[in-house]
Amino acid sequence: MKERKKIVGIRLALAVALTLMVIGLVIWFVIGFSVGRVVSSSDSESSTVETAQVNQTTIKEQPVTYFNQFLPFESEGNYDPNTQGFNLFYDLMRYFASVKVQDDVRIDSYSVSGAAYQKGLLTVKFTVWPKSINRETMTSYWGKVSDDGSVRDICWQVKVATTAQGDQAITNVDAGDLSKITDENNQMITSKETNQTIAYKTEIGKSQLKLTYDSWKHQIILPYALDDFFGGEYSGDKQALIAGSYVLTPERTGFIRTEYASDGNSNQNIYYTYTEDQGSSWKNVALIEKTSAIRFRKLAFGKEGFGYIFLSGGRVMSQEGYLSYVTQDGGKTWQEKQVAKGVSRLLTDACYLNEKVGFMSFGGVTPTEPSLYVTTDGGNTWLEATFDMPDEWKKIFVVAEAPYLEDGKLKVLVNQGPMGDYKGGTVKGVFTSDDNGLTWKYDTEIDSATDEG
Repeated sequence: MKERKKIVGIRLALAVALTLMVIGLVIWFVIGFSVGRVVSSSDSESSTVETAQVNQTTIKEQPVTYFNQFLPFESEGNYDPNTQGFNLFYDLMRYFASVKVQDDVRIDSYSVSGAAYQKGLLTVKFTVWPKSINRETMTSYWGKVSDDGSVRDICWQVKVATTAQGDQAITNVDAGDLSKITDENNQMITSKETNQTIAYKTEIGKSQLKLTYDSWKHQIILPYALDDFFGGEYSGDKQALIAGSYVLTPERTGFIRTEYASDGNSNQNIYYTYTEDQGSSWKNVALIEKTSAIRFRKLAFGKEGFGYIFLSGGRVMSQEGYLSYVTQDGGKTWQEKQVAKGVSRLLTDACYLNEKVGFMSFGGVTPTEPSLYVTTDGGNTWLEATFDMPDEWKKIFVVAEAPYLEDGKLKVLVNQGPMGDYKGGTVKGVFTSDDNGLTWKYDTEIDSATDEG
């Protein structure tokens, strides 16, 4: 009996021991599995962080090299040496605002806030407003997106060179160095007194023109339709304002602006629209009412409030009419001036060097010689200038540009006109004058594709 109880006790002890062992194994398995999951999760999280860091690095390095697949980028414009880098870059930006590129890389608009161009190399600081709502995609192309949807302070180094076909083109873009844009060489408009950088952008979908005086920390919407700034005989895009139709400085901001005179009438009213308080209020000076559509327009200011406007319009074939105005008070009032008489060809350029000396240059589809008129009495009388043209340049240098002063010397560039093909059409003649532009002598030639002029 005692022996039997002993056996039962041993069996019971074994059963308890076995049960405890099973429980222990279950606990060990549960704990081990949980710990394994924690370790695995930690490794996975660490891997994700590392991958994210790698992706961010890739994103930061990717944008500039991506855009080289669109190059070389040529433009139809025949720009002078001082503006070709900028204008090619503007054309490239307008290209990225067109339907010709995929939506992920397309932009709504852009703004340049700093730039320096010298001998075929443009360093530019700019902001873009990408079109895509996919921020990861936008970032992979353009850079870090701000809260307002813009990508700010992009810096590119843009190379401008001559292609095998003899055209000017952007041939390479690379990451730029902002230190290359200094106060001395920055060719954007910046006030040294206030350190304000003024810029504009057009919003075609909203028909708005916007300005900023502080690199887009704040913006001003002009109270006029965007079309008003492109009125007349203009067929280009509206991503950029018409060259010469505005002045943009922190101290003086003004535009040549048009409005239709009445519904159903093609005649237009032409205004000088300006602000004296950086866009808080706007004023309009009526230049002419109910006139034909304008084609050429140029606005500029000199010293002590002197400024001028030249307009041409009413074109019929290769003939048109002209208007000229000057101001002595910074644009508050304008006085109409006489223009060259007996001329009806297309106006190609015009300027006043000061209150007395001014020029009007004329051309056409097939000009054969420069036609430059000069006034030395503030526009009361105009005389046609004469060119001492060497025989080898006759019928090659045929259209005079606006004369300019350089190192105290009066000079003018004479280009080859719209059909010129001598050395690719980019070579211009440099002429000088010692009598306020009445007579001109040949000095040298420059290649506008490589020389700064």
